[in-house]
Amino acid sequence: MCDLAGTARGMAIEGMGARAVSKADGSPVTEVDLSINDFVLAEVKRSWPNCGVLGEEASREVYAECVYVVDPLDGTAAYAAGLGVSSFVMAYVVRGETLAGVVDDPFTGTRFSAVLGGGAWCNGEALSLSGPSRSNMVAIEALRGGGIDDLALQAGLSGRGFYPVRYLSFANLAVRVASGAIAGAVFGKASSWDCLAPALIVSEAGGVVRSVSGGEFAGMSAREGVVMTNSEYTDAILQAVAEAC
Repeated sequence: MCDLAGTARGMAIEGMGARAVSKADGSPVTEVDLSINDFVLAEVKRSWPNCGVLGEEASREVYAECVYVVDPLDGTAAYAAGLGVSSFVMAYVVRGETLAGVVDDPFTGTRFSAVLGGGAWCNGEALSLSGPSRSNMVAIEALRGGGIDDLALQAGLSGRGFYPVRYLSFANLAVRVASGAIAGAVFGKASSWDCLAPALIVSEAGGVVRSVSGGEFAGMSAREGVVMTNSEYTDAILQAVAEAC
């Protein structure tokens, strides 16, 4: 996975500022998104022919026993505008269980990764959450898609002492729960390529991962969004989410 992320990093840096066009749902896509997605498809087919790919832009054999779930550029709008806040996101899923994940930020050279039961790392350094986060920020995104009232959630978080923020690349900010940089992250809708890798990394670092309704996060089969938190703030953030649903 890290080899794939390394190649994707080079492709993203080289194509920075590529022109975006609108997809059928109105969201932007660039030729770099498509190229990275196609590269992953080809490499998985060549190296792991029995595995499928669930990509935001293109997929193959998504019902295979093992699947690579990829968002080639999380934060395409920022990328097309020339803002260096996008990231490459990939998870490795076997029989519905996320076994490994990577979130690679090509513009800061920061790579978060995790293996189920084996811990989480940032640029090779082990991550282990203990104590409060270094800021009160909570990343929020895709709220409407999950039936969450945006203004109500912002008010609920602010009233509990948090600072809700959007960053144009959800995974890039959400994964920083794992390093203790932010307090939490809320992604309203079910979206495997946005959520699986960050959720595993946060969990393996000692954080808490729940569904939007507060129950166990169902991973690739999830029908609702995800909440990731430093354990110091789990109850407060989940309460704010519940009040906004």
